[in-house]
Amino acid sequence: MVPTIDYAYYMGTYGGQLSEEEFLEGLPPACDHVRWFCHDAEPEGSGEEELYRRALCACCEAYAEHGEGAGFTVGDFSWRPTAHSLRGATASDLASRACVGILGMISMAFAGVR
Repeated sequence: MVPTIDYAYYMGTYGGQLSEEEFLEGLPPACDHVRWFCHDAEPEGSGEEELYRRALCACCEAYAEHGEGAGFTVGDFSWRPTAHSLRGATASDLASRACVGILGMISMAFAGVR
């Protein structure tokens, strides 16, 4: 079973700073992103479950801060309404970086990287 997180875990164990409303807004895309990143692989053992939960928290922060921001592309021009000021990274880019940083040491990390 894939681990989930709640606001109490996010604040207490992870030490997050988002309000409950921001957390709840960022959680659905964060869950989707981590599941995609791991290619639906389930963590094995409590150590991997904890890392999975931490990745969920980090991705939740990325999505809460920067939104999902699909934007659009026309020819060579791309516009992303939630582009991060550093190198134009989107929330998905930042979430992927967080996943690599947190899940990079376990085997399920690169199952979803394309």
